[in-house]
Amino acid sequence: MSKVNDTIDEYLKYQRKSAAGGSCCYLIDYGLNEKEIWSNFDIFMRIGESLEENDQVYLDITHAFRAITLFMWFISY
Repeated sequence: MSKVNDTIDEYLKYQRKSAAGGSCCYLIDYGLNEKEIWSNFDIFMRIGESLEENDQVYLDITHAFRAITLFMWFISY
């Protein structure tokens, strides 16, 4: 996963020279059963705990995981 994070950082720095780096990519499950839903919840909680002031979160919801908005609302408080 570090190669993905490095690639994201390189692209962001290419787009904006002032980009700080430190990107982290997290892959979540489809949430088809209770185990996957709790796994996703744990991932979102880890993301929320690692955020610092002025951090930005980008979500790729290509597959329209409807539960993502619920999780993101929860960790933003």
